[in-house]
Amino acid sequence: MPGDNAFVGLSHPAVITVAVITVAAVLVLSRGLALSGATDLLAKWLLPKPGTRFEVSSVLGVGALLSSVMNNVGALALMLPIAGRDGPRSSRVLMPLAFATILGGLITAIGTPPNLVVAAMRAEAGGEPFGIFDFAPVGLVVTAVGLIFIAVFRRRLVPTNAGSGKEHVDTFEMEDYLAEARVGEKSAALGLTIAQLDPLIAELDVKVVGLIRSGRLVAAVPRLVRLQLDDVLMVEAPPQDLQPFLTKLGLTAIDPGAPKVSLLQSNEVGLFEAIVTPGSHLEGRSVLRARLQRQYGINLLAVSRQGTPYRGRLRSFRFAAGDVLLLQGEAERLRDVAGAIGCLPLAERRL
Repeated sequence: MPGDNAFVGLSHPAVITVAVITVAAVLVLSRGLALSGATDLLAKWLLPKPGTRFEVSSVLGVGALLSSVMNNVGALALMLPIAGRDGPRSSRVLMPLAFATILGGLITAIGTPPNLVVAAMRAEAGGEPFGIFDFAPVGLVVTAVGLIFIAVFRRRLVPTNAGSGKEHVDTFEMEDYLAEARVGEKSAALGLTIAQLDPLIAELDVKVVGLIRSGRLVAAVPRLVRLQLDDVLMVEAPPQDLQPFLTKLGLTAIDPGAPKVSLLQSNEVGLFEAIVTPGSHLEGRSVLRARLQRQYGINLLAVSRQGTPYRGRLRSFRFAAGDVLLLQGEAERLRDVAGAIGCLPLAERRL
């Protein structure tokens, strides 16, 4: 072949479509499908519940089926939110899903760009062009054998990510730092606002991260809310500061084994992970100066730097690019607030 024609194949419409359009739009498509709820409906109709025996095999089968009637990259984009619904453990299915969608594309002429190229070249050579299902006899056999091989041997062949297991789930390890305290009749906090509590506990590393009133979790505890009898404060505090906090305000501790991270969120209140970017509004500032609660109505629950949770006094901590923040507040506003302070959201996972 003459040197002038070395790259002529890259001008084929199938290549341009995949490289320029499909791949560039795959993440946008995937995110849009996840936000619209389409992937949730697909998972509900076609897949078993998470954690069941055949969950991964079902995901691979549906991915292969979809890629047989659409571009395999588009099928992968459609399945990515479903594959990622298992949080940190999703890595066990992502690589097998990539191979499954490639295999499924072999079944039809429109399933993968190479099939389109071969069909077009045959037509240009004067032969009869391939029909949409002419690839099926070979494609179905190869796909079935490939899926069985992946389902049987994927645990041995797919590398495990040591950083995506328990260490990632427990990045912030908050369970030991949460407690519940009830406001009683003789409590010094009765009738005070959250803002008025700050001077009383200034020397303690204690943060009020939730207020349960009449069984309802109040979003991000507005600072002007006055505490009432039998209100339950959810506080984040190191063990050495918890008892002085309870004693000073005359609060009654509830069973320390009861508080769970899941109590920090509800339909209205959400937890959100974001990473501080270079040039962020937070970079170089201390938590106290950032005024996240006063200015934006959100709580900073925890900070992780280079994968290690910060366990010092949070209010004196200075933010740096790359820090991972765990934020709490109104679920509908958290993403907008993260953008306003110059932070990028991390992939959603089960907390």
